[in-house]
Amino acid sequence: MPGIRLTLATRTRKALESGLRQAEYRGDLRTAKRMMAILAVADGYVSAELATLLHVAEESIRLWTKAVVFGQLPQPALEEHGVFLPKGPLCVRS
Repeated sequence: MPGIRLTLATRTRKALESGLRQAEYRGDLRTAKRMMAILAVADGYVSAELATLLHVAEESIRLWTKAVVFGQLPQPALEEHGVFLPKGPLCVRS
């Protein structure tokens, strides 16, 4: 199965990296895994290998990635954990 290609807008990548650092600092493993997965997919990793590395279902990786692509990340839930994504497109089309 081909991997998902995802190119993040620079401001989105920075927001996710910042959110990852904050989640790690707070010990919020759930949010940290999501941020790591999204960033790793953008870096070219495939869902199957990420799922193994993060000890999550492959479907979770795909769902988290789709949420970014379609702008469906739960903003209030992320903001509650200190992750503030920029307004506007989160991805750039390649």
